Amino acid sequence: KRIDAPRKFEPKEFEAKSAGYTSKEVEFKCGGARLAGTLTIPDKAAPRPAVLLVAGSGPDGRDCMGLFHSIADHLTKNGFCVLRYDPRGIGQSTGNPQATGDAEHAADCAAALEFLSSQKEVDAGKVSVIGHLDGAYYAAMAAGAEGANVNRIALMSPQFFPEKLYDTKFDLLKGLAGSYGWSDEYLKTAMRSILETIEKADAAKDGKAPILGYKCFAGKVAERARADSRRVISGLDMPVLIMQSTGEDPLNIDSSAALDETLTLDGKKRHMLVYFSYLGTWFGSKVNDGISRIRYSADSTALQSIRDWLGMDFTPEETPKTGIN
Repeated sequence: KRIDAPRKFEPKEFEAKSAGYTSKEVEFKCGGARLAGTLTIPDKAAPRPAVLLVAGSGPDGRDCMGLFHSIADHLTKNGFCVLRYDPRGIGQSTGNPQATGDAEHAADCAAALEFLSSQKEVDAGKVSVIGHLDGAYYAAMAAGAEGANVNRIALMSPQFFPEKLYDTKFDLLKGLAGSYGWSDEYLKTAMRSILETIEKADAAKDGKAPILGYKCFAGKVAERARADSRRVISGLDMPVLIMQSTGEDPLNIDSSAALDETLTLDGKKRHMLVYFSYLGTWFGSKVNDGISRIRYSADSTALQSIRDWLGMDFTPEETPKTGIN
């Protein structure tokens, strides 16, 4: 007999053994959302240093197109507990991803840090965080918040600027205008369109605004337009690693340079900007086995750079230099 009604399943903790470590499926809560993730624990005496991986707001989930799976595997084999989780409404996490703004994502990151620090296998005084794309911004918001206990932070292709959103977009449009031969009138039209979109988003009721004839969720645009990214950057008192690939959007490349400069202007001495001239956004090579969807295997030099950074000893007087790989 065929039954179409959905069956109810009771969630159970799942553990899987790999070479040198154990993987556990875990859950934690933030507000009304239930967030699901994977915690990898090395087969070494506890407590161990730990790393939280924070993905951006896209649909890629805890493995971040394979990048976070590679990082977690590498770091856990080198003695770190690592937690990666699905953002709200993605994978096995609950919530509405379209209605989730920067503040909610940052709160989820803070909840993940608290959960990771509470694990018996983790040394709560040695918890670091790594964010990718928008996840770098969420990680920075959480790490720099009052009361946060983050050992150090790595920002991979960070997608946020110290300047206001419209200033950033204007600079990008001017560069595109020069590259593609736009007329002054076309450039002005594009700039006016950005301002109108931000104004509509800022005035939207319930986070929804009419854009190009469609009623769109514009809460994130309004939130980012009002955001004080300069204050977020100033709150990063721990060592900061900025990892930037050069084979991607020029805006991201400029973002990393601006972040590094802002840290210097703020008197922060424990930061480093490393360029990877041969890599793209996902810091690795594309893998397509014809069975799984396309994913990326992180480059060994990028992985070792993260590992070296986490193991580096700092004094307040030390100033790491910008590097190129």
